[in-house]
Amino acid sequence: MPGLRVLLLYLLSAPALQAAVTLDLSFVDQSSTQYQRFRDFVDSGLSGTLPYGYNATDAAFVARIEGPAQAAPYCARAVELVEAQVADAEALIAMGQRPAISGDSYLDVGGMIEELALSYDWCASATTPAQRTRWAAYAEQAIYNVWHPELAVWGAVSHPWSGWSINDSGNNYHYSFLLATMAWAMASDSSAWRNFLETEKLPALQAYYADLAGGGSREGTGYGTSHMRLFYLYRLWRDGVGSDLSNQNSHLTDTIDYWIHATPPSLT
Repeated sequence: MPGLRVLLLYLLSAPALQAAVTLDLSFVDQSSTQYQRFRDFVDSGLSGTLPYGYNATDAAFVARIEGPAQAAPYCARAVELVEAQVADAEALIAMGQRPAISGDSYLDVGGMIEELALSYDWCASATTPAQRTRWAAYAEQAIYNVWHPELAVWGAVSHPWSGWSINDSGNNYHYSFLLATMAWAMASDSSAWRNFLETEKLPALQAYYADLAGGGSREGTGYGTSHMRLFYLYRLWRDGVGSDLSNQNSHLTDTIDYWIHATPPSLT
């Protein structure tokens, strides 16, 4: 099928980058009350029932911050959670169905692939070669499907979707799509995905926000809160690749003033 042929080109494109999911976490004060509270939350999910909102990203962050000597239980939990995500997806794909990551027009692809990417990279020693192969195939297919909606497949079954917001740089869904692609490009050292971002999606993002005078969002104050995801993308790309997208135009700085005026006294 055409989609699978193009995916194969992505997988085989060379050369690989010598990169990783790099985030500067040196600012974290491990003795602070805030960090202790976060680590306690993560510790509460190392076994048994997960606390609300807990995911593999939380465990991977603590593993990274604590360092190799303390990372083992956190990496074990992160890998366990990602393995469950991938195994559940594989089971649905085997039945000809779409996995959960494709739900609601791939809205959650960013967070789900970020979980996988951080665990794949930061907890590599806790994964097996077979796991890494399966995780990579799943991540590649999910991201390919996002950007090629008419050619989207899972397994041998065609699963096209609407392509909602894949070309709308100001849409909150779009931030999720960029996060998935960025995180996986770094974790997998993919020159193809990095080139795709640098030549197509990131120039469009910069052009969109350069044209948005006064900061803020065309989506309004409610959806506009998704800017926290946009600004996280800036940080991820700056720390991992060295390119500071946030200073290519004045939107980030202007948005500080925008939110001062857009936030009512109730802070809601």
